Amino acid sequence: MERESMERARSAPPIDLRPAGTDNRLTRSASVSGSQPLQHVVASSLSDRLYGRLFGDRTHYEPVIDEEGGPRPTSVSGSQPTAHFAAPSVGDRLYSDTRRLYGQQRRKSSAYSSAMARGVDAWLLEAYQEQLSRRPLPEPPGWFYGLFFLTSLGYMSSFTMVGVLISYFNAHYGPSFFVVLSAAFYMPGIGVSYIQKRLDTFLDERLGVRSSFVVRSTLCMGGLAIAMLAFPASFVGGGRGPPLMMMFLSGVLTWWSHGTASVVTLLFPPDANVALQTGFRAPELAALPLAIALHIGPASSLRDVSLFLWCSALLSAGGLVCWIYILGSAHGARRLENLERAKADKTPRSKARESTFEAAEEPADPVSKTIRTYLIALGVSLFCSVFQAPFYAYAKSAEGRDINEILYFARLYGDFLGRPLAKIYKPGWIVKEGGGGVLIYTLQRIVWMAFYFVYVFGPVYFIPRSDLAVVAVVAYFSFGSGYINTLTIELAGAEAGGPTQNAARKEEASHLLNLIFQCGMTAATLLSIVVAHFIPEA
Repeated sequence: MERESMERARSAPPIDLRPAGTDNRLTRSASVSGSQPLQHVVASSLSDRLYGRLFGDRTHYEPVIDEEGGPRPTSVSGSQPTAHFAAPSVGDRLYSDTRRLYGQQRRKSSAYSSAMARGVDAWLLEAYQEQLSRRPLPEPPGWFYGLFFLTSLGYMSSFTMVGVLISYFNAHYGPSFFVVLSAAFYMPGIGVSYIQKRLDTFLDERLGVRSSFVVRSTLCMGGLAIAMLAFPASFVGGGRGPPLMMMFLSGVLTWWSHGTASVVTLLFPPDANVALQTGFRAPELAALPLAIALHIGPASSLRDVSLFLWCSALLSAGGLVCWIYILGSAHGARRLENLERAKADKTPRSKARESTFEAAEEPADPVSKTIRTYLIALGVSLFCSVFQAPFYAYAKSAEGRDINEILYFARLYGDFLGRPLAKIYKPGWIVKEGGGGVLIYTLQRIVWMAFYFVYVFGPVYFIPRSDLAVVAVVAYFSFGSGYINTLTIELAGAEAGGPTQNAARKEEASHLLNLIFQCGMTAATLLSIVVAHFIPEA
């Protein structure tokens, strides 16, 4: 029986194991124990030693006597030049586990040895694919990160542009309307985040990861552009309902776009996250000059307001174009392939393979436990920022200025300037592992939030009124918000990925961060509505 098995193995055709869609890797042929030809695809992440042992300039076998006294091959023939690879320790373990696995299976049944010779090839290919998903990918050029900036600028322009109309809303609907309008934008976030985590997985399985991202982005960002074109029509008639419905729809599409973009961004180097978070607050760069040019204010005409919001539709469409380019580029495609491979790699593995990869390189704790402190910090920070913002409509100027609009822009520009600082300035006490420094910095911001409410609603004799002082407090508070939020997301993603920066763990971290992001905003929005209910209209 063993002789017949060996004869069938010799007559079997060679197997081409080059994976589709990979780089033009070298394919080597060799012979194992006189059986069928053996072809291996070797990734660049395997070590020189592994390559030399498997495919080096050796023309003979080195017999090693196992426990049963039979020789087994430890090298294969071939004559190919060696190349430089990056991870010798991983390669050594991979080679060692391959030999051990071969020996274990051979000892089970001598008739199984020829089948095992073919199985070694498949095992090495699986190991190659595992290593391919872990190897460092080349960084994109500097200009590429600008596309992330333009993407978030596009999908966040809707809320920013509508928010600039705060004085217009005060004149036509009263100061409490802006609180409700903000709630209509923020409230859908937590529901969108919950649904997205489950629906995205379904779409990924049906369409593939890359196609799924393209479909989601097109529907959300394209729909957002259409919504902003229709938004001015909701002001006709003077009722509160239509603008609130349009703002609710804008919130759904915006937060779905943000959740989709955040997942992909964490697969790139940290500069991508900084660019995305900076673009999140960048629409004011276009909003301020447009507001000045169109004389946006309490007495603005519907025509001027319509032109202002239509500019937001153009920004949303431009953001969609940039995002599609990111997904279609070589840098985006390779990272999405790694994500798809990591998500699909959930089948049970042999103990030998787990000893090679998981036990040595993957974090043992679940993602939620690894980034728990960062989740708390992000939730508290978002709560403070969102809770304070609607009450800019209640501030009164001591010098006759349009203080509501000034505070709104102070918040936007402060937040905007704080985000790129996360790339430049990272003090050790903040970025220490575990997130304790991030949490401490976040908690001190509560003091500045309390100062604003005492200033606006407290007695005049307690804090003297000064437009410059309140603008400075709001700007500093918002500056810290942009800085710490960006840094929190970056550090949480890095710690969740572990030493190998596993794409699947990073995706899970992104979903958790997005969920806590929405929870913080939703809680702040609900509380702001309750508080505003007890504040008398001016």
